[in-house]
Amino acid sequence: LEKSGDGDWRIAFSPSGQFAVAGHAVAGFQIYRTTDGRLIGPSFGMRDANVDANGELLTFSSDEQLLLTGSPQDASRLWRAPSPLQGAEVGFNQPHSIWSPSADRPVLATPDGAYIVIGDPQGHVHVVPSGTGLPEVEAKAGDVNFIGHASAIVRMAVDNGAKRVASAARDNSVRVWNVTGGDPLPWSTIIDADPVDAMQFSADGDLLAVRAGAAITMINVADGAKLAVLNIGETVGDISFAADGLLYVGTREGTLHLAQRAADDSWQVQQIWRGESGIRSLSVSPRGDFLVLVDTDNLASQFIIADGRVADAHLQLPSDLHEVAFDAVGSRVYFRTARWVHRATAAVTGLHWNDAVLAPRALPGASLVFRQDDATGGQRPLLPAARNGYVDLVDVSGDGAAALFGSRDELLEEWLGRVSASHPAVSEPVVQD
Repeated sequence: LEKSGDGDWRIAFSPSGQFAVAGHAVAGFQIYRTTDGRLIGPSFGMRDANVDANGELLTFSSDEQLLLTGSPQDASRLWRAPSPLQGAEVGFNQPHSIWSPSADRPVLATPDGAYIVIGDPQGHVHVVPSGTGLPEVEAKAGDVNFIGHASAIVRMAVDNGAKRVASAARDNSVRVWNVTGGDPLPWSTIIDADPVDAMQFSADGDLLAVRAGAAITMINVADGAKLAVLNIGETVGDISFAADGLLYVGTREGTLHLAQRAADDSWQVQQIWRGESGIRSLSVSPRGDFLVLVDTDNLASQFIIADGRVADAHLQLPSDLHEVAFDAVGSRVYFRTARWVHRATAAVTGLHWNDAVLAPRALPGASLVFRQDDATGGQRPLLPAARNGYVDLVDVSGDGAAALFGSRDELLEEWLGRVSASHPAVSEPVVQD
């Protein structure tokens, strides 16, 4: 298992040593079998990010049927373990298994939701149609007749046209694969820098930007040639293509840069804005007229590119951001945290929160995709998650799901009334975002 994300990470073994529980309070804890790392049961023990986690409690009972979580500064809770733990079998036990519900390998869906892409520890990328059952997927394990990477795949990205997938392995090798056919292009390249943090295709899919520490490597997708290495000078927080020759770069020091390709194919980098906090994430709208910036304090802002300024209306997210995504038009923005997908409207005045939907735990590397809804003519946001023993695209549109609608003041007024009615002795209930 590889640590991923900020937080006070903890691990505890059961008395027999057959099981381990690992995670942190914001994303939740999960139980794994120590013999093969298989996931047992759902996440549990999620708490608010603002709770002091000093002295976090995490332990099994002597009979391994209960778990204790919590903190001396907050409520402690007992959780019933999956019963019986020894009989909780998930997945298959094969020498080369494409899919493992232990969620230790990157998984993503193509932008149209038509395919699921899985990177495995043997260095292969597998592309299977959405909705394929686990037995059919496992049957493909013996079909690999090409060399992918020499080490485990840790990062993946897919282009906007759902034609190609990029993969980065633990040895910093990078390859590109065809979605149709699932075969790799005849080249491989090594990134001579820090470990690869992320990758992104240009709008037309001809370029691949590979982010590693303070450097960005531009790769020609057709032949794998390194066109340029951009040394930003600051740790890069995120990147986003606006057009084929325009790449926006946000740094952990709070600087927004624009990398632009010149007529002679060289790349020039210039600073265009600087904020007070570091940039955690950024994304360019589909029309390329504005950027959504999220800083290290989880404050989301709308940067107007033509004016070089930030719009007035901001959006404070309640916990660490995992992803920013746009609908096809760009008027609706989706912010995904560990347990929620928040929807906001992008207007000339800035970002305005609409509603939030409780979302399942996403798989490593997974991101929101949008599938056309023929009934409404709109698009439905889908999130790849582990469900029913395999990858499922879960609808997080809010239709028929547990969702919160309305402004913050409206929600507070409604729920404070309900809490007061249920507990008349409580005069000042504590409400968390």
